[in-house]
Amino acid sequence: AWHLQKALVEERCNNPDVADAAILVQHQPVFTLGAGSTLSNLKFDPSHPPLPIHRTERGGEVTYHGPGQLVLYPILNLRRHRRDLHWYLRALEGTAIDVLDQVSGLEGSRLDGLTGVWVDGSKVAAIGVRASRWVTYHGLSLNVTNDLSPYSSIVPCGIPDRPVTTVQAILEQDAWENDPLLEPQPIDGTQLLEEYKFGLIDAFFRAFDLSGIPAAEGDVKMADLLPRQW
Repeated sequence: AWHLQKALVEERCNNPDVADAAILVQHQPVFTLGAGSTLSNLKFDPSHPPLPIHRTERGGEVTYHGPGQLVLYPILNLRRHRRDLHWYLRALEGTAIDVLDQVSGLEGSRLDGLTGVWVDGSKVAAIGVRASRWVTYHGLSLNVTNDLSPYSSIVPCGIPDRPVTTVQAILEQDAWENDPLLEPQPIDGTQLLEEYKFGLIDAFFRAFDLSGIPAAEGDVKMADLLPRQW
């Protein structure tokens, strides 16, 4: 996925007329570090990690990616939009807030001084970006149905006092709070993830005033992923 991003960025840096693109993936379990991440946010010996760990060029601290989490990598030429990375970060936050509302009726929010999106004080979307000659890569991760246990091995995004959650966990908790006498009913994670796949792309198109048709899926052998380029 990283090599595919780099290739798409290079293509657009060399030819500014090439259309914008985006990659939507679910990763195999992995920890990633931002360019300036400190190792003090790891609760394990980095020479013996419980999962693969990679340092990347994005901003931000350590985070986790895994199945059930949607990761959107926009490859946008900001010369066509707005040459302002702070605006771009806010627009990605707006994308997550939009999809939470449209798909599940959840109210996502921003927190002053922090990057990402929270629901009732728990972080559900993380953002870390990079740009080369105003062409963006890396991007947004949205926790939909993923396992949260790997987060216990890190200080997610370097924020020790803010819990991490998933859309599925929020919806199941809300259902129980609305009627605590009923037995908790699990949410259909497969259906929820499918709804968020399409919802996230729709919200992304709205946020950046884009339109497009999905290209055919192709295998990325190096990471066992099924990205979709839009």
